Amino acid sequence: MTDSVSGFIDLILRNLPDNESELRGTIKSSFGDISYELIGHSVENYYEKGMPIDEVCLVTQSVLGLILKHTDRSDSGRVLIESLSQAGKLFSQKIRHDIRKKINGIYVIVDPAATDGRSVHEVVKSALSGGVSIVQYRD
Repeated sequence: MTDSVSGFIDLILRNLPDNESELRGTIKSSFGDISYELIGHSVENYYEKGMPIDEVCLVTQSVLGLILKHTDRSDSGRVLIESLSQAGKLFSQKIRHDIRKKINGIYVIVDPAATDGRSVHEVVKSALSGGVSIVQYRD
């Protein structure tokens, strides 16, 4: 991981305009401060530490896009990047669905005037059996 990042940093530094010496110095200094933290890190480490899989897809697409832009395998690269995009969308949908399932029905307000003739006890019991975890009683 360190080699890839330092390679990109070197490329950026080499291509900065000559009049950007302050920016160049800041990038070098900042990268020097954190580069030791990158040693031994793998993509798997980032995923295990909570980087969402859809973000892994986006980062991979970006890096591959840069690398494959100037190769003879641009067709295969394009297919790979499009496939990663599709996988990222699937992962994003799954993450949103999982979050929606957790949020769905966690809170209900019970207003005796709006229970349509049912007892408050019946409404609360029904809400709790439906997955609600917080009930607010409105007077």
